[in-house]
Amino acid sequence: MDLGGAYYNTKPQVEALEGLLRKLPDPTTPPPPAVDRLKPGRARQLDTDQIQALIEGYLAGATTYELGARFGIDRRTVSNILHRNGV
Repeated sequence: MDLGGAYYNTKPQVEALEGLLRKLPDPTTPPPPAVDRLKPGRARQLDTDQIQALIEGYLAGATTYELGARFGIDRRTVSNILHRNGV
């Protein structure tokens, strides 16, 4: 009867764990500095006057890229506004 099975000879498992332990950083070294990341901003909301100006600008020949830069929004947002307003 085999009581230990696969775990009877633990030497390979102990060696594997020791190898992993050697790969860990030294616990006495200070942690690396945190990476400063920008927090996501709040979505820009256009009021009705700005939406009307955006529509007029588009009808006057401005591109969605130009209007996005002018109003500080993404060109896809410009397209969504135009579609919502039937333009």
